[in-house]
Amino acid sequence: MESRGSKRRMMAVDSRLADTLKDVANKRGLSLYSLINRIIEAYLELEKTGVDDPLEASLDYSLLRSFLSLGFTLSPPDLSSQEAWSTLGQALWSIISSRLGNRDPVHVLARAISLVFGEKNVGVVTAGQLSIIITIPPSSKIPVEGAKAMIEAMVRQATPKREIEARAVSNIVIVNIK
Repeated sequence: MESRGSKRRMMAVDSRLADTLKDVANKRGLSLYSLINRIIEAYLELEKTGVDDPLEASLDYSLLRSFLSLGFTLSPPDLSSQEAWSTLGQALWSIISSRLGNRDPVHVLARAISLVFGEKNVGVVTAGQLSIIITIPPSSKIPVEGAKAMIEAMVRQATPKREIEARAVSNIVIVNIK
């Protein structure tokens, strides 16, 4: 049986897992086939990054999200110049992009920035042009101008063929990508 240019294969799964997967697929409005393919793709992506055990990586992610929800923050190095923050942004994107696979770089960029500054503090606006708006929380150890330099460097690395404009206004960093 052909599907989108690829052949389907029959695989066996424990009936308890199959029932749970069916419930998750229904909850998300996906077909069971689509959900299982997403799960396998995610597992293989983690495998490609060199993670020893993708199930342990999902536990690490859950723990990280739990810590962040309790107010823990990622603590940046103590940098004093905008140039140092820019260099850090370039290095971060270099590491992140080496593990991207075929993911949309802007989506990955927004997720990475959300981990640093908090999901509620990052917005992506796609009206007319693409803009990423970041509110730097008062508790952040990253100064606003340092955040601007780091984020701008990451965006430039992630979208090398696009025009970038970044500015800081009060505690907000706005990056427009044209």
